[in-house]
This record gives sequence, C-alpha cells and structure tokens, in this order.
Amino acid sequence: MFMKKEDRFYLHPGIYQFQIPFYNASLVPGEDGIVPVKYCDVEMHIGSKNNNNLIATILIGTKKEYQSPTNFIERVISVIYENYLPLAINGEDAHHYIRWVKRENYPQEIFTELIVDYSSKGEIINISFGEKLEKTDWIINEHQLQKY
Repeated sequence: MFMKKEDRFYLHPGIYQFQIPFYNASLVPGEDGIVPVKYCDVEMHIGSKNNNNLIATILIGTKKEYQSPTNFIERVISVIYENYLPLAINGEDAHHYIRWVKRENYPQEIFTELIVDYSSKGEIINISFGEKLEKTDWIINEHQLQKY
C-alpha cells in the first residue's frame, strides 16, 4: 500500500534533538569503579523541507573531548533506527526515505554521508562511509547542534 508523505508521520514535522550513549573502546572502570559511557548528539529532521524525497534526515554528531562514535556508529544507528524512528515515521518502506549524516569535529568540522544498506525486510545489513558533504549542503547550514 502506497502512503502519501503526509500520512507517514507519527510525530509532528520538526527538529528533534537527543543524545545516544555509546561505550568507548576500553571498557575499563575508572578509579571510582564506574565504566565511563560517552554520548553523541543526534538531530532528527522529520518532514525535511529541503528535500521532498526524504522523510527524515538524521545527523549524528560527536560530543566533547574528541570522543567520536565512529567505531561504534553501527550501534548508534541501530538504536536510532529501532527505537526512535518507529516513533517518528511509519510505513514498511520508510527506510528508503531516510538520510544519515555523521558530523565530526576533529581536526575540523566535517560532515559525511553514511550509506546504510537494508535487507528486503528493512533491516540494516551494512553501514559504510560515503562522501564528505559540500559546504552548500542544507544540513550543514541549518543544523541546530551545538558548536564544538
């Protein structure tokens, strides 16, 4: 069944910001016995006004201290895809209308397209890094993530 773009939303179109926890490579407790957990910023643009073919653009950013989820991006994307996107958009083919972008801040701010491959059932099967975005890309100019 084909759904109109307007019928795909559970949430109001807009920008949703939140943080996703991820572990760094060394799961070693600190002196206090607590294993540190890092957080990356996430910004979901639902009902993107800048590209009519997209329902959602998801920007995954680094936090402070140059801790990047790059090595764990698959887990971060899976958490967003399985837990947040079903609350935002519906439709069995919704994954075709999602754009994934990674923002890093070291040694300079860089935005990279993420290529997410899905199975015929819409399950994530592979994630790879695409091209660096040009400065004219709308997400670079309109994102609301904090400056690092």
